Amino acid sequence: MNKMTLNHYAVNLTSDNWTILPYYIHSAGITVSYIFFYLLVLLLCVVGNGLVCLVVIRNRNMRSVTNLFILNLAVSDLLVGIFCVPTTLIDSLIS
Repeated sequence: MNKMTLNHYAVNLTSDNWTILPYYIHSAGITVSYIFFYLLVLLLCVVGNGLVCLVVIRNRNMRSVTNLFILNLAVSDLLVGIFCVPTTLIDSLIS
């Protein structure tokens, strides 16, 4: 019975039986580091882009075409951070 890992799936290669485990279990240190760095990125994304939005919205002097474009980019980056970072973290932890 030969066992091999292919794309983070454990596959049991016997004559007719295939066993595919649905996830790969990381060690505790790797899991903690994934969570820490993903939360750090999420925090920096929310704080940084939130400050950009706050500055452009609060100051009437900052409402030029260029700054409104930067506001648009900050809002889209904020939404990507809010929706994609947690799902990517979960995907990284289970695969």
